[in-house]
Amino acid sequence: MRATGDIIIEVETRGGNAEERLRTLFTIVFASSGRLDQEIRIWAARDKFVKAALSKVDQTRLDYLKSLFEELGFPAIEATARARFSYHALIGQFTMGARTTMGENGPKSVLDHHGYSSDREIRWRLSGGFVIVL
Repeated sequence: MRATGDIIIEVETRGGNAEERLRTLFTIVFASSGRLDQEIRIWAARDKFVKAALSKVDQTRLDYLKSLFEELGFPAIEATARARFSYHALIGQFTMGARTTMGENGPKSVLDHHGYSSDREIRWRLSGGFVIVL
């Protein structure tokens, strides 16, 4: 498992606009089994020191996601909600053991941004054609 900071550095190094960096981020994250993350969460439920460390990691991840959504033009409160929802969906996927395959379309099979509608929706297509409207 790679450290959160290393992943963020890699995403930023690869560059691109916020949409491209979201695609890169989800490509990297979905390539992981999520097993270590899941085990750490189980451990954190029993150990207050691990729980505190995990809380910091979670906040770092949420802050990064929020910054990307803000860069897409969402106000801070909406960017926060979108970051939390997408992060919780990812944790849920790992917890439920659902796997995403990248397929020949690469990140588009994980994150498919269709642009903004009149009410500024951003749509994500996650594994199995499941669509989340954020």
